[in-house]
Amino acid sequence: MDRGGGAGIVREAEARCARREALDRLQRGERRRSAGAGEGSEVPRVTIVGGAGDMARVVARDLAARRVEISLVLADRDLAKAQRVAASLAAARASAVAVDVFDPGRLREVIRGSALVVNATGPYFRTGPPVLEACLDERIGYLDLGDDVEAADLLLAHDRSARAAGVPGLVCAGLTPGLWNVVVRSMVDRLDRVERIALAWVTGPTPRREGVEQGGRAVVEHMLHECSGMTVAYADGRRRLIPAFRRSEMIRFPAPLGTARVYDLGHAELATFPRSFPSVREVRTLGGLYPPFLNGVFQGLAAAVVAGRLGWDEAVDGVLALDEGRATALSRATRAALRGVTSQCLRGEIGLREAALVLSIGERAERPPAGGLFARVAGVRDGSPCALEVVECAGDAAGDGAMDELTGGCASLFVEAFLDGDVPAAGIAAPEAALAPDAFLARVRQRFVGLKLAVQEVAPASVWGSSLPT
Repeated sequence: MDRGGGAGIVREAEARCARREALDRLQRGERRRSAGAGEGSEVPRVTIVGGAGDMARVVARDLAARRVEISLVLADRDLAKAQRVAASLAAARASAVAVDVFDPGRLREVIRGSALVVNATGPYFRTGPPVLEACLDERIGYLDLGDDVEAADLLLAHDRSARAAGVPGLVCAGLTPGLWNVVVRSMVDRLDRVERIALAWVTGPTPRREGVEQGGRAVVEHMLHECSGMTVAYADGRRRLIPAFRRSEMIRFPAPLGTARVYDLGHAELATFPRSFPSVREVRTLGGLYPPFLNGVFQGLAAAVVAGRLGWDEAVDGVLALDEGRATALSRATRAALRGVTSQCLRGEIGLREAALVLSIGERAERPPAGGLFARVAGVRDGSPCALEVVECAGDAAGDGAMDELTGGCASLFVEAFLDGDVPAAGIAAPEAALAPDAFLARVRQRFVGLKLAVQEVAPASVWGSSLPT
């Protein structure tokens, strides 16, 4: 791998110019179409589908504060909520509109004339294809916050069509996947050959904050989907199926999170990393929830859904009821959740005192958010084995560690990179394949001053776990 050199710099500069020219052409064409339709606006428009959601709200807020040269359209099924979000933005050029992503005609009508569509409505294995296909039809750039392997497979399969249409698309552009993909790219570029990649994250319920409306159903659906049935693993250079959310490892994160258990699940990096890094032989994506008994809650609900004892919507409603303190021990969903937590206890993953907290989850409103991020790559550098690692903890500052702030904040940076021409001019790409790491990570450090993103070299013997001291 070429880790430097003047020729590489020249090629990158030329590619960057080409990307910017293509984006300029795309935007000029969109403005002409808008003028022809009677809108008469020379302002590039960014349409956020699912614009009333938790993460979309953060994307819109950040863009309104930093990008006064654009207009924002918040498109959502819940028009009233989208209107409230639009009214809260500092920028005057923000509006709301009603849309259902499964209504093809209405969706195309809403996005027509946009410079970019941000798909912030999940779960993405359902919503990704219809929104991307609408963008391809309308010749509009596409960006999403997708995070499951099925969605990544479906959307990356549109790459050839997007190239033929001259449409740029960036998938999985949130925190993880998203920022963490670029972090992995920055480490892979320090090796001559990458062979193994391990990712892990821990997250928890978003705390209730004054003046911020809660959403969360799509997030619950995504997590339940990740826990259910079989999932994808990537080992020995090929995919195989394993039980979802069962095999686990312990990761030592910095304070205040500390050591946490994480489980194998089907995250999108299992689809994108083998494409982006052809030499990789093993990819492992793991995740866990905080407080830890939440892992048992989802395991129990997922098992009940797979066994046919519980309907999908009933399981999602059960999680939301627990979260809001409305659950009763007599409901089928609560009983399934308790069975999952009991199994956790029997496996020795949590103690009885912690398991007893399950019915008080709604009281988490006063808890600060807690989360962690881990990435390790292993391979060869200068003829010898080498492993590099980044470990972060988020959650010691009010609000800043919440998942909506972290994921939405990262997504807004990807939108800005897209508007600045840093994304390939055509085709569907993941962040690690689309963006130059140094430039994007500089954006991140300006936005999240608490993230160090420090790479350290560690013992290459094992790619799992963390070298951090306990």
